[in-house]
Order: sequence, then structure tokens, then C-alpha cells
Amino acid sequence: MSASLAASIRRAAGERDKRGPAITRLLARRETFLAVAGLILVLATAIRLFNLERFGFNSDEAVYSGQAAALAGHQDYAQLFGVFRAHPLLVHFIVSLVYRITGVNDVAPRVVSVVFGLGLVAVGGAIGTVVRGRLVGLLTMLFIAISAYPVMVSRQMLLDGPMAFFFALTLLFLALYVRRPRALTLYAAACSAGLAFLSKETAILMVPAVLVFFMLARDVPLKIRELGIASLVYVLTIAPFPLALYLTGGSKLAQEFFIWQVLRRPNHDFSFYLSVIPSVGIPLMALALVGLVIALRRRRGLDLLIISLTVVVVAFFEAWPVKGFQYLVPLITPVALLAADGVVWLSLRLARALDRFSIPYASASTWSRLALVATCSIVLGIGSVGAVAMPATAILASDSEDTPTTGNLPPAVGFTAGTGGLEASRPVGNWVSRNTLPDAHFLTIGPSFANIIQFYGHRRALALSVSPNPLHRNPTYIPVENPDLAIRMNAVQYLVYDSYSASRTPFFAHNLMMFVHKYNGILVYADYQPASLSDGSSGQIPMVLIYEVHP
Repeated sequence: MSASLAASIRRAAGERDKRGPAITRLLARRETFLAVAGLILVLATAIRLFNLERFGFNSDEAVYSGQAAALAGHQDYAQLFGVFRAHPLLVHFIVSLVYRITGVNDVAPRVVSVVFGLGLVAVGGAIGTVVRGRLVGLLTMLFIAISAYPVMVSRQMLLDGPMAFFFALTLLFLALYVRRPRALTLYAAACSAGLAFLSKETAILMVPAVLVFFMLARDVPLKIRELGIASLVYVLTIAPFPLALYLTGGSKLAQEFFIWQVLRRPNHDFSFYLSVIPSVGIPLMALALVGLVIALRRRRGLDLLIISLTVVVVAFFEAWPVKGFQYLVPLITPVALLAADGVVWLSLRLARALDRFSIPYASASTWSRLALVATCSIVLGIGSVGAVAMPATAILASDSEDTPTTGNLPPAVGFTAGTGGLEASRPVGNWVSRNTLPDAHFLTIGPSFANIIQFYGHRRALALSVSPNPLHRNPTYIPVENPDLAIRMNAVQYLVYDSYSASRTPFFAHNLMMFVHKYNGILVYADYQPASLSDGSSGQIPMVLIYEVHP
């Protein structure tokens, strides 16, 4: 953080916190404010690092880390994971630099994500401090630090966490610009927005949201010349991605990815994002709704920015047919800021109500805030502890209890992509690496577990569910035109049943088991994990089964 930025934050905090209830007066001391902020960062660090290495990668983590390994010069990963896929490569490049020091592993990329997650906590606190004062800044930090949703995302090697950090950093620069319009601050916001795009291309949604903000915020002056220079800064910041595609011949692949994304079938219904609310925290969302009402009534500069960003992002991802659990994480900073506003407003209203009963206003306000924050923190903390201590998969999706040796499917468990790592991925990949020949080929139900086998096992894996229609598949995935012939020609030696893919695509899971029985597949590896059964009890079910087949 630059000296000028820190000075601006201190000035904003000082002007708001010199008077008020006891908590506000206490936080007016810089030492106290920094000490509390430091404790919150320590708490955020502990939550994000606890059990970080317990579970192996999920599919997206394996792909992004495989690309990073390829960028770091590991040719075995370059052959299995194409460097250019659907997203820009800023995060991959950062992880590749770490890989040059630590070697390829599944912990270092997550540590990089944790660092970005901690940065999100700090920047969120800075935004709250600039906009509403030190109390709101600390509350914003606390809510981001312990809410299960940002905790889960920042513990995975995903692109959304770093994008959320740069998203919040852009908000911070814009908040400083609203407070004291300076061209340099606006240019810094444009550069930060460009870095958000280089983290993940969906950050381009900030552009229409910011334009709507400047059109609606009449109290925020903007010169056409400054807007033009800021636009140029944004274009220059994101330029490395299209230039890299053009110079390396990846532009055609990028076009294929774009067509595939547009034509992809919906993977969840319109109510999917309601499942994110419990992960964010119901008390936090309730307080954020209170803060939203306050912002709508106030309608000042940053209020309009937060509202426009929220509306644009939610509307886009709700309309977009492909939905992901982690897609809304950039909104955690606005939500936490609105929730902090809600705490302050509710505590003041409660204090005024208690003042009628001869309870001192300052004391009532202080205790009301403490009660609201404590209640919300306890609920959020319980959710975060559960998220970091428990595996991501535990729900039985099939009532079948037939064994794999029958004609029916084994039980399958539901898994929501983006909620965490997989217990089975690392041990399965290690077994593949140690017990199969380097030129062995695997056939899985879907590409998700094929990616895991390729990262951990260093073996080529194809997937049954990859469509032969180039318009309906990821351009980097190779379809299996005739799996029966591939097995007969000994082009595939192992068939892999995984419960995660089976719950999503039972048709292809059934087809894979048919090939197992047709070619007298020999079970050579089985991974059993505990899961919650349909009757409420728990039991061991097969998560991954590997069969060796012969023509």
C-alpha cells in the first residue's frame, strides 16, 4: 500500500471517528485500530491455512495447476494440459513462479490463493475505513475473514479468489476517487480492473457497472479526458492476454472456447445461487439487506457503485446458463460493507429505543453493536469451521446399494464444484503414478476426474462424456469416438468409475460399467470414503474404482 493511499485512509478514518460511542472513541486511536485489524488478519490466516493440505485437488484446481506447471517449464504437464485454455494466465503465471522454487505440488497454489484471500480481507477493511470510518472498516474485515464462502474459495487454486482481490482493490481506488477526485487514483482503479480481468475474464463486468455508476453519481465529477486515459490504461493492462494468444497462435483456440461457452448447456437451475446464501451466512445477508436499504435511501457516490456492481454481476450470472458456486465471490466485499453499515444502523436504532427506558445512549449503542457482531460472528465462525474441517462431498445421490460386480451402478455422491477439494484425488493419482506404466491410458466417466488423474498420475486420460460435436465440448478435450474399438485395440487399458461424475452423468457411468463387464474388468484399485446415506446413517461407499481391461 502506497504512502499516499495510507494517508488518505487515515484522513478518512480520522474525520469520522473523533466522536461517538465508546467503541468509536477507542478506535480513534491508531494503535488500537491497527492492533484489532492485525488480530482479524491473524484469525483469517488461521482459518484459511487450517487443514489446507488435507484434501487433494478438484478438477479446476488440477487444470489451473497443470497449466502453471507447464508455464514453469515442466514438459510432462505441457503435454497433458494446454497452456492456453479458457482464461487469462495472470494467476497461472504467479503460481508458475512459485513452482520454480518449490517444484510442482498441490499445496503451493493454494497458499497463493490464501495470500490473495488475506489481501481481500485487508482491502475490504480499507474500503470500509475510507467510506464509513474505522468501525465499519474493522467489521467489514471481520465479516470477510470468517464468512465460510470467501474462506472456501480462497482455500482452493481457483481464479475467482485473485479476481475478487483485484475487484475489491478497484473499489478501494474508486472510493478514494469519490472522496477526493484525482486523476491518478482513477488510473490506478483502471489498472486494478485490468488485473482483475487478467485473473479471470468475467471481471469485465466491472466496466458496464462503473460506467453506470459514473452516469448516475451526480456528485462525482468526471472529465472526458481522464475517462479516456483511464480507458487506455485498462486496455494496455489487459493487452498481454490477446497479444499472447495472437503471437503463439492461440487465437483460434480462444474463439473455439468462446463458442463453446456460449453454446454450453445449463448445469444448474435458476435457483442455484440461493445455495450460496447459507455459505455466505444468513445473518450476514440479513444485515446486508438492511445496509442495502440504507444505501438506496442515501444514494451517494459509492452507494451507487456498490449497487450497480451487485446488480450487473448477479444479473449476468443468473442469465448465464453455466453457473458456478464460486462465481459470486467478488460480491463478498460489497456484502460485508453493507452488513457493517447494517450493524451500525441497527445498533443506533436500538440505542434510541433503549434510551426511553433511561439506559444511557452511548452504553446502549456499544452493547447493541457488540451483541449484533457477536451473534453474527458465532454463526459465521461455525460455518467456516465446518467448511474447513469437513470434506466437500457427503450426500448420497443414488439409493442403489448394488456392488460394482453387478449390472447396476454403485452408489454415487453429490458434489458441488468449487466447494472444496476431493479426498480421493491425491491417493488415486499417487496409485496411478506408482502402479501403472508411463504410456498407460485411462478412460473415465467425465473430464473432471480425467484432469485429476493427469495432474497426479501423469497419465493420459480420456472421458466418455466428451461430446464428438466440437460445438458442445471443451476444445482441449479429445472425444472418444468409439470407446469399444479403443479398448479392443488396447488404446485404453484402465476404466475409472468415480462417484462424483456418476452423480452428474449416470448415463455415461452406466456405459462405462457396461464396458467393465463386457471386457471382464479386473478391479485393481478401490477408494472407499464415508458418506451420509439416504436413511440418515453413514457408511462407506466406493468413491473411485479402477478396472484393468484387456481386449
